[in-house]
Amino acid sequence: MEGPKITDVQIQDTATQAAAPAPAAPAPSPFGVDYVFDSRGRKIGLKKLKPSERFLLSKHIETPNLSTLMQAITVASIISIDLDGFPPLKNEADLLSRLDLIGDDGLEAVTEKVMKMYGQTLTPAEATTAKN
Repeated sequence: MEGPKITDVQIQDTATQAAAPAPAAPAPSPFGVDYVFDSRGRKIGLKKLKPSERFLLSKHIETPNLSTLMQAITVASIISIDLDGFPPLKNEADLLSRLDLIGDDGLEAVTEKVMKMYGQTLTPAEATTAKN
């Protein structure tokens, strides 16, 4: 005489389920360079300036205030367009020349990313103003 057969039993390993690895965080960009695309399709490379670079940049601005300094930092943080690199800024003329090269569409594309790089946030009204 045979005893009852147990065939529909499932064993769960709760320790394995609880220890499931979390999804991997995105890998940091190589060399600290991030890229955004502007409305013209240009690939714009951004790199955070060191504190000493930001300090020296403020000396190139004739009448520094927070708005002009942040715009200068934004422009100086742009290190390439379509992988064509830029040399470091040396004076206000270099800054103005690069600003014109980047243009409004380039600035619009990088503003949010640059603000996050430097730990700043924009209110919705400021974001609209920055885009216009």
